[in-house]
Amino acid sequence: MESLLGEWYGEERARAEMVRYNPEPVPLSETLGYVVSQVLPPWEWKLARVKESWESVAGKETARRCRIVRLNEGVLYVEVFHPAYRIALDTPRIKNELLEKIQGIVGKNDCREIKFIAGGGAPR
Repeated sequence: MESLLGEWYGEERARAEMVRYNPEPVPLSETLGYVVSQVLPPWEWKLARVKESWESVAGKETARRCRIVRLNEGVLYVEVFHPAYRIALDTPRIKNELLEKIQGIVGKNDCREIKFIAGGGAPR
C-alpha cells in the first residue's frame, strides 16, 4: 500500500497518507474492558465496574469503612463495618448521592436501590 501511495503522492506525502489510514491508538484499559465485558456475565461485569470505582464514588474514608457485596435485581448491597457509619450512610441525602453516582456507572435500570447491611456477614 505504501509503495502504491508513494507512486501516487510521492514518498513524503505517502507516509503521511499511511498514518491517516491507520486506526487511532486505543488505551489498553479500554481494550481489556471490552474483552472482559464479552467474557463475564453482564451482572458480574457491572458489579466489577462498581467495585473498581467505589473509592471515587464514596470517597476514600467511606470506601475504607464499607465494601460492595453484590448487585442483585437492581439492588446494590453495601456491607458497612460500623453501625454508626451505617446509620450515617442510610440518610436519604447521602444514599441518593451515592445512588446517582453508581447509576452513572451502570445505568438506572441496573441499580435502582442501595441497601446498607451490617458488616461481618460476608467473607472479606
